[in-house]
Order: sequence, then C-alpha cells, then structure tokens
Amino acid sequence: MLASAAVFDARIAASNLYGLKVIRTNKGSLNAYSTLIGHEAFGSVGITERTAKEAGFEIVVGRAEGIDRHPGKFGDTSKLIVKLLFSKDSRILLEAQIYGGKSVGGIVNIVSLGIQKGITANDLFTMQIGTYPLLTSAPTSYPLTIAAEQVLC
Repeated sequence: MLASAAVFDARIAASNLYGLKVIRTNKGSLNAYSTLIGHEAFGSVGITERTAKEAGFEIVVGRAEGIDRHPGKFGDTSKLIVKLLFSKDSRILLEAQIYGGKSVGGIVNIVSLGIQKGITANDLFTMQIGTYPLLTSAPTSYPLTIAAEQVLC
C-alpha cells in the first residue's frame, strides 16, 4: 500500500549509497495515489482542501469534466473529472483529485511532478500536450487545461 512513497525514498537512498549524489528536491511525500475499483479509477495527489485551509491558504478550485479519449463516440471511452486546488495568491497547484478510467494513474503522475516543481495554473493552461485520438482527451478540451483556465479568469 505504501509502495509509491517507499520507492521514492529508496531511489534517493540507493543512488546516494552508490555515489550518484541525487538531490531530493521536494519536501516530503505528496501522497500521490491512484486505484481502480471495478471499472472506475480514482486518484489524488497533494494536500486536501481541508488541510490547505487549516494551514492558512486562501484557495481557488478549478474543475473540468470530459472524456479520456477522443472522439467520444467510441464505446471504450470513460468520463474524466478533474478537480485542481490552487493557492489563491500565487496560483501554485496544491492538490488534484481525478476520477475516470485507466488514464487517471498517468494523469496523477503528471500532476505529482507538477506539484513537486511548483507548477501554477498558468503553467497548466499553457502547457504543450501531446494528444492523439483514441489515446487522450482532445487538445481543445484537455481537463487539466480547462480546470486551470477556470482559476485564471
């Protein structure tokens, strides 16, 4: 159950043990997780909305719904729901919650790196994404981009 966090710490420790001198750039575990229950995937990364408020953050939330692959007429597409939590002042991403199909795990990993690197709503809104029919959401309605756009308006 803790493999994600354990591998993260082990990779740093083992690298330094063998002289690679890898620097740990984040401040601790981001709680990046995803799971599949039946045919529905759930994922999250970062601090919760409640924790952010308790820590004194003023927050803004962006939400988006779409499909995980385009065009949506194919039967194997899944609904995709994204909730992104940002600091109101800096627009730095604090948390993401994602629901949908099997693509959720990959999206959680993208957002996890973003949180580690201090990504902002503007960064997500302007990021170049690789999209392809049958594999990803359409570039015109990519959920991370749409959710980020909401907090920039």
